[in-house]
Amino acid sequence: MREPSGIVKGDRPAIEIMKRIMRSQLETGTPFMFYRDEVNRTNPNKHKGMVYSSNLCTEIMQNMSPTEFESVTFEDDIVVTRSKPGDFVVCNLSSVNLGRAVPADVLERLITIQVRMLDNVIDLNKIPVIQAQRTNARYRGIGLGTFGWHHLLALKNIQWESDEAVDYADELYERIAYLTIKASMELAGERGLILYSKGQIGRLGLISNNVATTRNNGVSYALMLRQTACETAI
Repeated sequence: MREPSGIVKGDRPAIEIMKRIMRSQLETGTPFMFYRDEVNRTNPNKHKGMVYSSNLCTEIMQNMSPTEFESVTFEDDIVVTRSKPGDFVVCNLSSVNLGRAVPADVLERLITIQVRMLDNVIDLNKIPVIQAQRTNARYRGIGLGTFGWHHLLALKNIQWESDEAVDYADELYERIAYLTIKASMELAGERGLILYSKGQIGRLGLISNNVATTRNNGVSYALMLRQTACETAI
């Protein structure tokens, strides 16, 4: 049925819509999907709140909550508004150039520096929204991402979408995840854990199964280990 505005309306089986979405994801990488139930099942900070949504690229997943108004008072000829701050998501991102880092065999050295750099960014950055500044300091979420995947495959003469490419991606990103967790674990020993460290491992608070103690709340790869911000390259 076509409405006068040109909008087509009708009933479609949900499974057919999902099939079209999955086909589009396979062929184009879009649309980006956010599976909120699964995200909250693996949320390392579930004892402090809930993840409601993500950004367009679904690379950052952190607790969210509104700022709650409490009172307005008049003090010394000044109107003072008091509010309880909520959790405002902050995305601290950096990416590894796979086309250069992997052939040069510098991933371990580079990722160690990158995790430290992102941890420094959290302390050095000045965010104008005070709720975001507070959330950033408490959860220390980082996103260690990658780019240059196609370039790397070309250098290795591996065909895109081949089984060899899938196997290589699994191997490479497992290594990246391991190196990131290791770097955060070592940083935790040096600088201490994050404020909300219950059930987490690390300086940035990775999602994990009590494997180690790390510092940050985020890493790369679909293992979704050390941060609520999780980035993948593919």
